[in-house]
Amino acid sequence: MYFNFSILNFFRKKNNWDKYFSFTKRVSKHKFLEIEGGKDGYHFLSFEFKIGFKEDHAGIRMSFTVFCRELTISFYDCRHWDYINNCWEA
Repeated sequence: MYFNFSILNFFRKKNNWDKYFSFTKRVSKHKFLEIEGGKDGYHFLSFEFKIGFKEDHAGIRMSFTVFCRELTISFYDCRHWDYINNCWEA
């Protein structure tokens, strides 16, 4: 499932992205929590939500951008999905 709403910054001179902070924490053997904040010159206002199953790095991702300041929260699996055998790769 994927949802995205965004209002672009038409006054940008270039698409620059600066990272303010990044935090990654291992929650279990294959699960990670990641929080990042930064400046996104491309979006003025946006909201993105994604839930992925049976894919590489499956999990939940939410991203908020207000006045070109972005916060992204991800909870994901670090493994890759084997599409041929329909299971996680070893």
